[in-house]
Amino acid sequence: MRNPRQNRVCFLLGIHRRSGTNFLYRLLTDHPDCHGGPIGEDFLVHHLDSLKQFVDSVKGSWNPEWREHTASDEGDTFEHCMGDAIEEFLLAVARSDASAEQNELQGTQGAQRLLLAKTPSFGGLTLFSDFLPQAPLLLLVRDGRAVVESGMRSFGWSFEAAARDWAAAARALFAKQDADGDASHTMLVKYEDLVRDVETTLASVFAFLGLDSDPYDQERAAGLGVIGSSDLARSGDVHWDAVPKADAFDPLHRFAEWSPAQHQRFNWIAGSEMERLGYSLMATGPLSVGQRLGHRARDGWWTLRVLLRTSSDFLARVPERLRRLLHGD
Repeated sequence: MRNPRQNRVCFLLGIHRRSGTNFLYRLLTDHPDCHGGPIGEDFLVHHLDSLKQFVDSVKGSWNPEWREHTASDEGDTFEHCMGDAIEEFLLAVARSDASAEQNELQGTQGAQRLLLAKTPSFGGLTLFSDFLPQAPLLLLVRDGRAVVESGMRSFGWSFEAAARDWAAAARALFAKQDADGDASHTMLVKYEDLVRDVETTLASVFAFLGLDSDPYDQERAAGLGVIGSSDLARSGDVHWDAVPKADAFDPLHRFAEWSPAQHQRFNWIAGSEMERLGYSLMATGPLSVGQRLGHRARDGWWTLRVLLRTSSDFLARVPERLRRLLHGD
């Protein structure tokens, strides 16, 4: 059973880096009853698989003959307590940071503020409900083409790797949606909706979080400066200082200059995931036999590269493992 808390924690996860998590985070933390988490990008959910391994290993070590309770008595208590620890860690650090200002965690009318924990990744998403079944979860998605292009401009990402990573994250989202019978604690937000109609989109998010929209400064939100935009990469290095929006600022069509071949490759890799999320693809016409063979060949080459890299990492650790084995470590 989860313990009641004075502070609540909401987890904001972006489908991928460059998906707008900073933008939504800044918008939400401008609300007087919401404050930012103590760690800029905490990746606590991203590594839930490691916590799951720990829980399973511990449970597997228990001798059933020495236990005073049946398995049915335990339920998911262990996992839920680990989830409680994650939330308590964030709240404890936030309280420590706010110790110099006693009202830092106080919102309107003396209410405790909502703490927002942010990570630009859907890693660990399928395990979220196992550990944090009651925590509010905001999932931000963005057109995969814009994510890929933004990453290539800003950080020199590989087109192939970024497209595959985005598609894999989308599939993790679908797996969670398919597995969750009760999605009342989860809200999906589209970056494009935020850009086109920030007021209406934020009103829906505030309602989901139980926050009053009245004290929110919508005019300030509409004029929020831009940080970390890939547009900055064209005039210099990407930085995280807010700058005014330029007249030509258009984050929704980052991929406007893509070639038909790029669209075709992206559609091959992530087309079904894009359509399931409601995004329209650029029509590239039916694929010829040669084009299909070309895509499959590139898929095969990608798989081979992954296998070689994995094997190299494994082989690089073999001498250390042999040393430990010979010395009985």
